Amino acid sequence: MSKFRLTVSLVILCSMFFPQSTVAQSIWGASSNSTYAQAAPATVNALDAVVEGRTLAARGRLNEAIAAYRRAIQIDPNLAVAHNNLGIVLARRGRLQEAVDAYREAIRLDPNLANAYNNLAEVLRDLGQPQEAEQAQAQASAVLNSASSTNVIDYINLGRALGNQGKHEEAIAAYEIALELNPTLGTTYNNLGNSLRSLERLEEAAEAYRRAIELTPTLVVAYNNLGFVLTQLDRPEEAREAYDRVSAIDPRLIALREPDNATAEDYNTLGRVLRSQNRRPEAIAAYTRAIELNNQLAAAYNNRGVARAELGQINSAIEDYRVATLLDPTPTQYVNLGNALRAEGRLDEAIDAYLNIESVFNLIEQLPTRANNQDLLTALISNQNNFEFYRDRASFFAENQSYYASYINILMQLHRERPNGDKQFGALALETSERARARSLLEILTGAEAYQNVGDPELVEAERGLRRQFERLEANWEQIRTEQQTLNSLRQLAIESPTEVAGSTDAIDSVATDETSADITVALTQALEAQIRLDQRQTRLDQQQAELEQQIDQVLEQYKTVQSQIRASNPEYAEITQPKALSVQDIQAQILDDDTLLLEYWLGEERSYLWLVSDTEVKTYELPGRAAIDAAARRFYNFLTVPSERVKAVRTAQAGMELSRMILGPAADQLGDKRLLVVADGSLHYIPFSAIPIPQAESIPVDPEDLPEPLIVNHEIVNLPSASALAIIRDRLGDRPPAPRQLAVIADPVFNREDPRFLELAAGQETASTLSTRTASSLPAEAYARLSGTSQEASGIIKIAESEGEDFLSLTGFEANRERVLDEELSQYQILHFATHGFLNDRSPGESGLVLSQYDQQIGLLEGDNFLSLTDVFNLNLPAELVVLSGCRTGLGANLRGEGLVGLTRGFMYAGAERVLVSLWSVDDEATAALMGRFYDELIDKNNSPAEALRAAQLQLLQDSDSTWQTPYYWAAFTLQGEWR
Repeated sequence: MSKFRLTVSLVILCSMFFPQSTVAQSIWGASSNSTYAQAAPATVNALDAVVEGRTLAARGRLNEAIAAYRRAIQIDPNLAVAHNNLGIVLARRGRLQEAVDAYREAIRLDPNLANAYNNLAEVLRDLGQPQEAEQAQAQASAVLNSASSTNVIDYINLGRALGNQGKHEEAIAAYEIALELNPTLGTTYNNLGNSLRSLERLEEAAEAYRRAIELTPTLVVAYNNLGFVLTQLDRPEEAREAYDRVSAIDPRLIALREPDNATAEDYNTLGRVLRSQNRRPEAIAAYTRAIELNNQLAAAYNNRGVARAELGQINSAIEDYRVATLLDPTPTQYVNLGNALRAEGRLDEAIDAYLNIESVFNLIEQLPTRANNQDLLTALISNQNNFEFYRDRASFFAENQSYYASYINILMQLHRERPNGDKQFGALALETSERARARSLLEILTGAEAYQNVGDPELVEAERGLRRQFERLEANWEQIRTEQQTLNSLRQLAIESPTEVAGSTDAIDSVATDETSADITVALTQALEAQIRLDQRQTRLDQQQAELEQQIDQVLEQYKTVQSQIRASNPEYAEITQPKALSVQDIQAQILDDDTLLLEYWLGEERSYLWLVSDTEVKTYELPGRAAIDAAARRFYNFLTVPSERVKAVRTAQAGMELSRMILGPAADQLGDKRLLVVADGSLHYIPFSAIPIPQAESIPVDPEDLPEPLIVNHEIVNLPSASALAIIRDRLGDRPPAPRQLAVIADPVFNREDPRFLELAAGQETASTLSTRTASSLPAEAYARLSGTSQEASGIIKIAESEGEDFLSLTGFEANRERVLDEELSQYQILHFATHGFLNDRSPGESGLVLSQYDQQIGLLEGDNFLSLTDVFNLNLPAELVVLSGCRTGLGANLRGEGLVGLTRGFMYAGAERVLVSLWSVDDEATAALMGRFYDELIDKNNSPAEALRAAQLQLLQDSDSTWQTPYYWAAFTLQGEWR
């Protein structure tokens, strides 16, 4: 084969598989001055071998590609690009250490080869060497910055690498540089959109995806991403339009002109479009054709079943669903099968179908977890292409919030139909609620990298390395799907309009310049006809997919092995990363006693549920939907906390009674005077249950003398993130001896220069407004003001400790700083009391925290982030019996599914605290000091449990007729979370 024809064939392959790059960049992957024309004769021969290697690698013939690159190196050992490309293929084969050696040699030969540093960093992460990976990544950035590189692909690769590390701000910067160098690359806009979406900058992400579609109308993944973001923005009609536009990319893609050349995926896509247009008989015909072409395509059977069910062909639909669940079981397919069986009156069979969803959950919960990557896990389970999966997600998730929520709804429907059946559907629904909460917290902590310093370092790195391999397999999976779509499109174009191929991709456009345009078009067409063997390529793609599936299985097996080793060597780390939900029997045996009830809530769109569990039975109650409960909760919360409303006792009681009837009324006769363990959901996390009126009859109070008593009068109330969380705390603590010292108080930090304590410092210091930008946006304006009352609060608490002869530590003013809090000294105390501002980041719970002193008495303004974040908290060693967060709104974190409003309370529990006392709103300083004084008197002087001490202190304020602090605003803000005993 001539050099020219080989080069032309590579151009074609680059256009198919590397549309975001220029031809020279795709060939060399190096700096732009490494050109074929400038090379010496020996190097020309070596470059021919490199070109051949890239061609073979693009076709999936990896062993042959390795041989080609080794031949290039044998001809010219100093050709850095050959070593770099060899490393790429070795990494794809899983030969990671050999890939490292190849990348290092490429770097030695060409220290300015930024792509090699990027590649090296990725492989080092997979090998569990994060520090070395960071160094390589930093060197790649340094090369690009110092050389003012004009190589677009280097910046694209850098952006991808940074995005894979979760450094999306830096990734965005890399993509923006790439777009400055070449603003015509649709895939770069798509990648930019992905990073923006990860930061929840959804409007910007949507605009990036739209730009990607404008530039590359055949980029199917951009339509899917746009639809997904629009769904998140609650614009379902626009989302559906984005998904439906996939079918308009090219009519030939969905087999409207050349049926003989269409694939099963094409017909399945066509069926989805036809069904969305209510052309169901035609859709069924398309699905049937898809099945004829590929009888293993589970999605086609499921989709045909849906269309048949909509036409009333229920028995035929049942047959399709059964085949789909055999081929590739997903929750959606089991739900569809169960619904069809119920429609035919075959309830027992429907129940069996629904219960099979459990097996899918078991699989999900064994997979590596990324906070922003649940899509991948579900997609791998369902084995569907992006279009199929995202359409399923848009419809299924929008309606049911999650698979867990859908399953809970199904189980509760079955409970209504068979409340006394052999299968305890209500209890199964409660267990599903516990599983969902455990999984949700794990996602949050993983996203915040909150447990980065917990566990055996080698095993932790091994687990993370396998997770990164899993993520790389995701990228490979996506590449196969993209290649398949591109192959389908080019195949059809080659048959009907060969000349269109030359202009079908960015890469070919970039080289088809004035004098050479016609010649290259002819050459490309000839090369396409001569060298692309579509059937052979399809076979290789199938082989690649099979090999990838095998690699996924291998990684999962290795992942399970590492998890087993972690469980054996470090139960504490295992309980975080592999949470186990309790069964109902375990809850009753391990958590409850004769005097304690569990109230667990789940808020759904159409209906919500309450499970009331005693040590002997489980009762279930159906409640109004989320919107109604949210409205009532918000109204009550506003009366409790808004200054202009909180003194209106009658209206507050009316709002409280409305909420009480909704969420407690159905179970009112079961409450008695027992202790209540509350597992809240959604907006109920904002509500102090102690202040909710005892549920009564329908009459609404109108006279201040007839106001109902709050729950705290009859009940001790403790909140839990989940019942299983308490079991984890008890299991972990066991017979842990108490810390040797009693009390540490961290209070009244110095936030700004207006603080009188700052006056003696040197003038000219910066103000506290120079706090890190990642936290300043989360801080309300008043967070910079001194909380003067916290000094009084701290003094009162210390006096109580002194009077009892207790050992205490006081960190106030300048000493209430991050360095002192992170010091191991605090692990010596049984009680930690923080009296400072709390701040929230609803989009990123890991960046919520406590504000500490921004100034040092000696050096002035402290450098860095002088706050205590969730990540900091999680990595503390705090074997404390109690942590008190007496700050502004510290109890309110991000409102997320499963664990609900996730605040610092969860972090402190996992740091070792048995329980956390936390405020739900900003409370008057004087009232807080009064409440805390009474609380510590009950706790230390009278030796009550924290739950008993809190209730006693709150009742004292409530029942003091001479006090101005009787309204719930003053006494109800604090809630106890965790161990009640």
